[in-house]
Amino acid sequence: TMTWVWVVVVALLAVVLAIVARRLHSARERLGQVESRLATVLERSDAGLAVWNQQGRLIACNKRFREFYQTVELKSGLVYEDLTRFTATRGLIQLAEENVDTWVQERLAGFGDTSHEVCRTPDGRWIEIDNRPTGLGEVLLLYTDISQQGETETRLSDRGDRIETQAAELTLLVAAIRIGGHQGNPDLAIAELVECVCVWAEWPVGYAYRAVRNSNDVVLNPIPAWFADSGSKEMFVDLQEIIAHRRIKKGDALVGRVLHTGRLSWIPNVAVDPSVDAEVRSAMTGIRGMCAIPVKSGDETVAVLEFLSREQLVPDPATTRTLEAVASTLTGVFQRQSVS
Repeated sequence: TMTWVWVVVVALLAVVLAIVARRLHSARERLGQVESRLATVLERSDAGLAVWNQQGRLIACNKRFREFYQTVELKSGLVYEDLTRFTATRGLIQLAEENVDTWVQERLAGFGDTSHEVCRTPDGRWIEIDNRPTGLGEVLLLYTDISQQGETETRLSDRGDRIETQAAELTLLVAAIRIGGHQGNPDLAIAELVECVCVWAEWPVGYAYRAVRNSNDVVLNPIPAWFADSGSKEMFVDLQEIIAHRRIKKGDALVGRVLHTGRLSWIPNVAVDPSVDAEVRSAMTGIRGMCAIPVKSGDETVAVLEFLSREQLVPDPATTRTLEAVASTLTGVFQRQSVS
């Protein structure tokens, strides 16, 4: 009797195991179909795209995402924290050494939140990094190379419709031409232009430096062309004091880089750009982007204007052309001074 009982038990176990095996096989097929569909969707994206689970482990990523990490084997299950630290410490984006830990901790703390930032790579490209929760527990991480976009839109150029933007640009250019044509003092002309640009761009702070020959070199000395909007005057008192005592050598900081190259330059994200001095950064409360513009007399850069933004600034060719045109209106002021 016991023998028959055992036979029945074994038979039942065999049936149960067969059912479980069939369900596992079916589940694997469904999972394979889901992964296949996910892979298809991922590969259709022009952006580098990675999907992470709630525990911060990699589910899948596309070929474009792997291109950003050519020396890393991106396997399913990779820990988000490990990749984040690799990104910060192996020079995949430009970070000052003292900001590495802060950047990593901010990324980890905001893993499940929506976020957006623009970073620069060591080879000079601009990368948009977006974190987007799916609502189902997963997190999408998107890397988009925006370096080659023909007319990258920024918050600045995206305010209002095209007609309003063009009208505002025209008003700025008319004001700049008036300043360049009637103002005889270069420092006063620069101060007036700095205020006009700040009002047009809705940038809270602007200031300027004059290029001065020092022995065999040229340095930048600050001039009294400081502008801060009505809501920012008290907030940036310390920064104004720091700027007033700076002397910038060619190639140093953003304005020194502009003095060296003679070209307008942007810092999209102040927090992660190593060229921003730590003392200056600490006084830039609420500032995220910077822009510096050369003023020229002939081929020589005679002054550099610098502006601060509360928003990240994506380098934008259209805005660059407008600002360069505005700065060029001061050329006549310096030429008249040299003649007199």
